Amino acid sequence: MADVAIKELIKSYDKKQNILDHINLEIKDGELMVFVGPSGCGKSTLLRMIAGLESITDGEISINGRRVNNLPPQQRNIAMVFQNYALYPHMSVRNNMAFPLRMQKMPAQDITKQVETVAEQLDITPLLDKKPKQLSGGQRQRVAMGRALVREPQVFLMDEPLSNLDAKLRVQIRSEIATIQRQLGVTTVYVTHDQVEAMTLGQRVAVLKDGILQQVAPPDELYSRPANIFIAQFIGSPGMNIIPCRVSRNELILPLENEPVRWPLPEAMRARLAELPQDEDIWLGLRPEAFSLSAEGQESSFSLPCQVVDAEFLGYETLIRFQLITPFTTALDTAGQTFFTARIFQQLHCAVDEKITLDVDPGGACFFDQSGAAV
Repeated sequence: MADVAIKELIKSYDKKQNILDHINLEIKDGELMVFVGPSGCGKSTLLRMIAGLESITDGEISINGRRVNNLPPQQRNIAMVFQNYALYPHMSVRNNMAFPLRMQKMPAQDITKQVETVAEQLDITPLLDKKPKQLSGGQRQRVAMGRALVREPQVFLMDEPLSNLDAKLRVQIRSEIATIQRQLGVTTVYVTHDQVEAMTLGQRVAVLKDGILQQVAPPDELYSRPANIFIAQFIGSPGMNIIPCRVSRNELILPLENEPVRWPLPEAMRARLAELPQDEDIWLGLRPEAFSLSAEGQESSFSLPCQVVDAEFLGYETLIRFQLITPFTTALDTAGQTFFTARIFQQLHCAVDEKITLDVDPGGACFFDQSGAAV
């Protein structure tokens, strides 16, 4: 097994614009690291640079302490699983898995033993004599993983391997990948655009946007302490609500159009906002589950009057999309009118344009300055 060190990594195709800009990242030995971000953020390019499939403009990549910038892929002792499986259609599953070992000129007896061992781990032993066209999408993905794992690589790279599977199968294979990785302890880098996959799979998650590494942290830290507004809204489904507000003395003021909402600042909030100037315009971040429906006449100190835009009943919960009208105008909210989502853990039937009052749990609140960075 091995660790991966990425230092000041730059990738540019035209020497004018950096596709990846000064990436610094340490992937620990045996860790499952997930790269996540919107399409075009550079996550697959970064993975391919680790694999040796993309050249490096500047910076350094080391695997197990060895600089690999100029090494071809076959000398890096890595294995990669692609989105489209890339199985040889004329070969059986057994021969597909054995192929990389034959290229290494491993003795036939050892190849047979290695293939059968990995096939048993992946529960594909009954498939060994079948051709890829006889397999389902999930079975093909297991075979592709098996072909990579038989090589016993130092680093296992996976580029959106589940994107061709249906939703139910994705959940199943995702769980299997996590289990296999824990059992084998192989250093794994997994690329996805799906933040749910990132949160459920990764021991740590690296979030990229426009070629810049935004934050690297365990999933729970990304969710509860995002480094900026982009991460707050990208991580979580639905994402975090970002509401304009103002700190004034010991109050948090939401300047709504009809009447400002004033909340007393709890002690914990005061400590976090102590360094901000008075009457500073900032952003309040609240996860959808921070809201609950107020009992009539029993509003809390942290209540919020709002107008329902629509409601989605999901059986065990209801997602309420609501509207706040505010004259507060900033670079992030030029319209002065925004929509937010509350996750209510009960069955509700709300009419469009109905006015309701929501209570807010301030315990998980996040704050961001005008640049979008966490306070």
